[in-house]
Amino acid sequence: MARMTRTEFGSVLMGALERMKTRPQTEEEIEKEVQAECLKMWKSEQASSEQARPSLKAIPKFFTQRDPAPNGIKEQVRREARIRMLKEQETLLLDQEELEACHALLQRHA
Repeated sequence: MARMTRTEFGSVLMGALERMKTRPQTEEEIEKEVQAECLKMWKSEQASSEQARPSLKAIPKFFTQRDPAPNGIKEQVRREARIRMLKEQETLLLDQEELEACHALLQRHA
């Protein structure tokens, strides 16, 4: 493969961006799109289960069996959701320096 100069590479890159016609999505936009798609899938699954069992309209379903496949998509999604939840909760915790500062303030004003 022939080596490109900087200007050639720039023109190839600009051409590719012009062909895209849209700007690349941000992480927030991708997250919103995934959330909307998951919600749509969940609603369609809920509607089909309500058609199969009409009693689900009046009596909510409290128990669902876990997916027997350890590497199934439900299990992977559950794992990923748990990891995200734990990371969010970790950001709420104080680190050692913040705890020591709070302790010092409490002792000073007690």
